[in-house]
Amino acid sequence: MREDFSNILARAAARKGGELALAQLMPYVASQEELVDLPDDRYLAMMTKCINQAGFSWKVIENKWPEFEQAFFGFDPLKLSYLSPEQWEAYASDRRVVRNWQKIKALQDNVFFVQDTLGRRAARPVYRAVAGHGSDRFDGAP
Repeated sequence: MREDFSNILARAAARKGGELALAQLMPYVASQEELVDLPDDRYLAMMTKCINQAGFSWKVIENKWPEFEQAFFGFDPLKLSYLSPEQWEAYASDRRVVRNWQKIKALQDNVFFVQDTLGRRAARPVYRAVAGHGSDRFDGAP
């Protein structure tokens, strides 16, 4: 059975003390302009954070995040693309990060996704390439 969102919203507002109180609890949502201006390393960092939060306490990941930034060179896609397979494998025993090979491999794959996206969309940030300017295609094709 599908419930209409307006009913869910009304119930949430009642529980939280009204629509204004509910709105104040909501997270900030960046504008499209802000997202376009975001550097590619921040997209790679957010992708990595989301992957690492899956199955872990989000607070643990949040507390370790400065160490992730340090270990992964601030998520600079170019620097990370130069790592050898042995250097990637070494992260599986690096205490600064979640030592889960699947999560580390996901970052490695995403580095090459970002690099490939940049290569196909020269001088375009990842957001523009992925968003496709109104396209619903993930590959950024118009």
